[in-house]
Amino acid sequence: MEQLRTAGESLIGQTVKHRAFGSGVIEELSGNIVTVNFKKGDKKFIYPDAFETFLKLEDEESMAKICKIMDAREKRIEAKRNEVRKREETSRKIRSLKIVPNSHTVFSMDEQELQESFSRGWAFTGRYMSGFSEGNARTAGRIKPNSLCLLTVLEEGQPESERELRALYMAKEDFYGETCYDGQIEAHEKYRILLTPEESIKIWDCVSENEIPKRFGGLHFRYISESAAKNILETVKNGLSGDKQKLAEEMCEYYCKVNRLPYEKK
Repeated sequence: MEQLRTAGESLIGQTVKHRAFGSGVIEELSGNIVTVNFKKGDKKFIYPDAFETFLKLEDEESMAKICKIMDAREKRIEAKRNEVRKREETSRKIRSLKIVPNSHTVFSMDEQELQESFSRGWAFTGRYMSGFSEGNARTAGRIKPNSLCLLTVLEEGQPESERELRALYMAKEDFYGETCYDGQIEAHEKYRILLTPEESIKIWDCVSENEIPKRFGGLHFRYISESAAKNILETVKNGLSGDKQKLAEEMCEYYCKVNRLPYEKK
């Protein structure tokens, strides 16, 4: 906008040609209206749009400058249109998403990896240790935009029941595990929370006994049910305060929406 305004000010006094009115002189530019004086009188045009169709500057250098600015503007407008289309397509896919049982994940990692994962915006699924896919990143085909991802730590020597939840996030709106081959489970831009040691919870205290694994073994992540994920999320929310609690409240609402679950704001 500033470029257009500055370029427009330099047009005052310049000669233009119009297919119907002939030659004229630019007299004024007010907002997005340019006034041109022709032999038959003054005419007003939309600036800069008129230079795409009706008006042509006699000075080729000035005309080229205006065209360049208009091209840049059109690219910005098209980029915004594409972004809107992308958001609409993402929303459509989420609305038609098939909800898969046990599509939420608990990741096991040490404290350093957890902090790095949260900071960079994705958690790693680990690698296959044997078989045909040995060395490749593990696939996580059940993880979709409705998935809650829980980042946990367990101190060495502690039983699995002591596993602590230190961070959580919803999967990115356009993330689909079946097309992810690098093992990077991307986080939603907004719905992610890093907990302090005081805010952390023992994750298995929030789920039914039959969902608690005896140990993670060599796995980097495990799936859990939607009811367990919802209970964990609500437990976290209830233990927070201020802006974090507000975000957790919004995250709970979003979780229920994308998983097509009833939600009651408390």
